[in-house]
Amino acid sequence: MTYKTTGFIIGKRPSREHDRIFVLYTKEYGKIEALAQGVRKLSSKLGGNLELLTHATFLIARGRSHDRIAGIDLISSFASIKENMQKLIITLYGTEIIQALIHWDAADEHTYELVRDFLFEMEQLPHTSQTREAKQLADFFVLKLSMLLGYRPDIKGAQKTLDAIAAMPLAALRSMPRPRWMKPAIARFFSDTLPRRLNTQDFMGLL
Repeated sequence: MTYKTTGFIIGKRPSREHDRIFVLYTKEYGKIEALAQGVRKLSSKLGGNLELLTHATFLIARGRSHDRIAGIDLISSFASIKENMQKLIITLYGTEIIQALIHWDAADEHTYELVRDFLFEMEQLPHTSQTREAKQLADFFVLKLSMLLGYRPDIKGAQKTLDAIAAMPLAALRSMPRPRWMKPAIARFFSDTLPRRLNTQDFMGLL
């Protein structure tokens, strides 16, 4: 039995000698894992498209231990992100948060749209943009994600601003001044919800 799903590759790890297991965040099924057999071979037909941040429609075959990627129809490789080290680090920081916080097999339209908008807005940032813009976009993404997941900062006098941020698309937030309480609120969210420190946090500190 096979099924199709549209989503993003947000993680990967090796399996056996020539295989990889990919973490996909999909519109229809939420966060899932799928095996790509032989993808580490130079002759693999799928290998060129199965990279982190790939946006695609995947053909998945059901399996006993792991579902298997049987085909892929590429939508975007987010080349602009991958060509800019600062944008890449900040984007991978966002996808690592998704991996850490979003439950398996739990589809949610609003969360999917937020993840999609984050990747597309990061792609649209020009190479000449300051790293500050990309980090600000990531901060608003994390704040909006935290509220979608049920975590709302209890900050006196900020509730109307939080309501506005929750309702606004990321594209509109790119030009909005970052509130002073935002960084501490995100740090508190991480300390309350993340089981471990993110690998990308050390790199974020260098930007």
